[in-house]
Amino acid sequence: MSEITPLVEQYWICREQNRELYNKVKRDIPRFQKFAREQLGWKLLNHEQFLKLEKIPAHAESFMGIQEFQEIRDYVILCIVLMFLEDKEEQEQFLLSELIDYVGMQLRKWMEVDWNSFSQRKSLVRVLQYGENLGMLRVYEGNSQLLSQEMGQEVLYENTGLSRHVLGDGGGCGCSVSEKSEAVDRKKYEGTVWRTPGYS
Repeated sequence: MSEITPLVEQYWICREQNRELYNKVKRDIPRFQKFAREQLGWKLLNHEQFLKLEKIPAHAESFMGIQEFQEIRDYVILCIVLMFLEDKEEQEQFLLSELIDYVGMQLRKWMEVDWNSFSQRKSLVRVLQYGENLGMLRVYEGNSQLLSQEMGQEVLYENTGLSRHVLGDGGGCGCSVSEKSEAVDRKKYEGTVWRTPGYS
């Protein structure tokens, strides 16, 4: 059952980032799809842009989470970035400054925002790097890492459209990111710790 291993170990497999692996795993789906569904209780998302196992745990554990994130604020910013991308068309380009303005406006509802603060800028950079590595954001020009040094750095991004799938299918409810942030009614899976790999 080694064919399923890449999907277990990775958040998802994007065709654009690794076309060879995407095609290989896609060919092998008939070999493990029934096992994933009936034995593990995991839903397989077979999308033209990506392949993903919905590894939703029955209970949250301390070891779960995005390994790159260090503060609760990182997760809050990620949710705001997903809301921002929700209003963007696939392949639509935008500037980092536009995203920062939106994040700041939303974040101020919950906390004081000071982008001159190194720790706050690092939170933003961690989220941007995560979005880039995951394939949600495509960089056309610039480097988001430079933002940790000082504000005023500009990056030209493209929305790949993958952000719409980061929160899963919401149990098939068709909800938007903002609606899911208020209430998500997910199917509960039976399972133990070995069935719940980290969200990374």
